[in-house]
Amino acid sequence: MNQLSKFFPKAFPLLNTFGYGILLAISFVVALFFLWRELHRSSFKEERFFDMLFLSLCAGLALGRLTFFFTENPAFALNPLNFFIVYIFPGFSLFGTVFGFFLCMYLLTKKYKENFIEVLHLFFVPFFTFFTVYSFLNMLHNPFWQEFVRLLLFVTVLFFLPYIRQKEQLNKLTHRCTITLLLVLFSAIEFTTNLSVGPGLRIIFSSVEVWFFLFVCVLSSIKLVFCFMKKKQ
Repeated sequence: MNQLSKFFPKAFPLLNTFGYGILLAISFVVALFFLWRELHRSSFKEERFFDMLFLSLCAGLALGRLTFFFTENPAFALNPLNFFIVYIFPGFSLFGTVFGFFLCMYLLTKKYKENFIEVLHLFFVPFFTFFTVYSFLNMLHNPFWQEFVRLLLFVTVLFFLPYIRQKEQLNKLTHRCTITLLLVLFSAIEFTTNLSVGPGLRIIFSSVEVWFFLFVCVLSSIKLVFCFMKKKQ
């Protein structure tokens, strides 16, 4: 049985679009709170940082929408106005949104001469907090086994984040190694839970996102190996 209907009734009151959107906004606010706490521990200027955050969010949403527009339903491209009518044709690409956000953040750090690795380091707790809550909402909205596994994996990563931070404080992990490790974990989770299984347990690469997260996982895994080798030298 593919659905977890035994655990989550179909008539759950928050599974409608409005309730889902409200809870998603709440999860974003919670992530912003953790980001604000991380920012207070750093030396970054709050005003500049939140300007960069706002621009990166806009870029991420725009690229996420554009990627969804052309990959998930190419028929949308027949009418460019469909790109803007989100309430009629809803949908954003996860990998497009994440890629657009961090690409814009990278360009802005170069513009303002900030350390991109240090900026990324501020995001790892809020980032995984957001996706843990997001996975929980997805499981309620679409109670498939993939969503349950995604939630379980994100909760596990979130549970071990204090341990990773402790290793950093003991100088056993650099910020670069930490970010690469978390990138491996995130891309591996998304790759695994986006796979589809066909007849005869045949694995199907059903979307562009699967290939993207596979590529990121392999590339970041190689980078992580070199990172640890450099640390041991």
